[in-house]
Amino acid sequence: MLREIDAELTQPGADLDSARAGVARARAALHDGLAGAQATVEIEGPEKLARMAEELSRSLSACVANIHAATLGESPTGPVAVRNSQRIRRFLNHASSKRNQFVEHARKTIDV
Repeated sequence: MLREIDAELTQPGADLDSARAGVARARAALHDGLAGAQATVEIEGPEKLARMAEELSRSLSACVANIHAATLGESPTGPVAVRNSQRIRRFLNHASSKRNQFVEHARKTIDV
């Protein structure tokens, strides 16, 4: 969902209203779905996995906040500034890395 929003923002004539609605949906998904999943991992999972779940949650929340900030004050006639786009991409890559680490560790934990 976040990568789709980023892709939209980098296009000329980006639909900022659509991107902002996507950010709101991502924020709701984080609040509703991820928070519950994280709590389950914290209660039922090992300590390391719980820390990794918290890191992933923080990373995704920071990514959503960054995309939201990048759309504030932007003109609907041009793409999001290159600097903002690069910053968003760094947040997305970091969140993706945290997700991959979490999944890898969770699979190892479950397979034991």
